[in-house]
Amino acid sequence: MSQLKQIQEEGELVNTLKFIAQAFEEISVLRMRKVRESVVNSREFVKEISTVFYDVKASYQEKINHLIEKKQLAGAQPAATSRLAILISANSKLYGEVVNSVFEKFYSSSQDQDTDLLIIGRLGKELYERQEKKKKYLYFEIPDAQVFVQDIQTIMYHLIRYDDIDVYYAHFESILHQTPLVSNITGNEPFAVEGTTPRKEITKFFFEPDLEEILTVFKTQVFIALFKQTIHEAHLAHYASRVTAMEQALVHIERESQILYSEQRKAKKQEENKKVLERVAGRRLYS
Repeated sequence: MSQLKQIQEEGELVNTLKFIAQAFEEISVLRMRKVRESVVNSREFVKEISTVFYDVKASYQEKINHLIEKKQLAGAQPAATSRLAILISANSKLYGEVVNSVFEKFYSSSQDQDTDLLIIGRLGKELYERQEKKKKYLYFEIPDAQVFVQDIQTIMYHLIRYDDIDVYYAHFESILHQTPLVSNITGNEPFAVEGTTPRKEITKFFFEPDLEEILTVFKTQVFIALFKQTIHEAHLAHYASRVTAMEQALVHIERESQILYSEQRKAKKQEENKKVLERVAGRRLYS
């Protein structure tokens, strides 16, 4: 194969990659715009209701501790807390570095703790299986796009058995910045929105009809809402990260395209010179 033919084929491959990158970028922009407003607007609501959840759960624990101290619960001891760490990853690739960053935070934290593991997304599973030090874990897949309640019903069945759940996911700050974040969705501490949220003083409430009944509502309805928020946050961050990754890819593709164009001109010039020399040599041969 001539050098010019090889360069032309490489140019066609580069143009194909450029088309694919542009398509991925445009799709991600559309999806990001579709979910961005709803996700960002719901942050304040989720933050406030999770704070109330934290207060309610802390009040309940305070009540239990008070009864134990007064020996009203004969021989009672605080129950062992069951803990779970959840990684929200993705099923497909080309999401940039944010997926790896979240995984590294999840892996480094979970290995040093006595906690069960649950991984969502094929990429997260692949990354975890590459590690030398592993623990048993549950694995689930959910769509990388829009998620409905029925998509997480099976997952929720497993989550309700745990008292303390931390979710590791990507958090959208801007189109250029997405960061790993950890949020507690079981009321053990306020839900993280813009970073690590420190524990706060408990706000005292009067509970009607009953503290335990109210806590049960929070453990179902609010718990699900917080988990869904982490999933939507992760998807938004993934879209933004893919836009950035595709933009960077297009820059490299354009640079490579310019190099190939320059090489193609040189190859054409060389072939033209070669043909001229052959014609001159042919004339001399017959003269």
